[in-house]
Amino acid sequence: MLTEAFRHLWQQLPVEEREPEWRRNQRLQAWSCIALVVAELREDAPKVPLGARLGHQKRETRKPYMSELRFQQLMTSHTPEELVQRLRRALALIDKRGVSVVHLADDIALWWREYLRGISPQPTRRLGFIWANDYFAATAGYRQDNQ
Repeated sequence: MLTEAFRHLWQQLPVEEREPEWRRNQRLQAWSCIALVVAELREDAPKVPLGARLGHQKRETRKPYMSELRFQQLMTSHTPEELVQRLRRALALIDKRGVSVVHLADDIALWWREYLRGISPQPTRRLGFIWANDYFAATAGYRQDNQ
């Protein structure tokens, strides 16, 4: 939040009239989290969600880039700091490449909505479901071949 680049981003976002200060502060925190994580990416892959990329098979080990245990930990991040730390580690595992910037930003925004307001009553609209569905769809393609 203390950089010129973030100030420029923040100024470009639409202003909601009569928005209470507490809500504006929440949006500021969410956007700073998005900017912090998205800035880690070195290469955009327009249609590749994070869950799918983490589930892709590494050539050398024939295992997913992120283990199921670490993936579950990512999905159960309880604080913004924990989310940012785990997302940065996840991006490092995939060499900070091959993920859609738009999908990643949407995922972080959804995490914030769930963090502040609770999860959706529709399971398919929950971040955990979306990430797990993408991750296990990616692993299913090569795990069947290995068995």
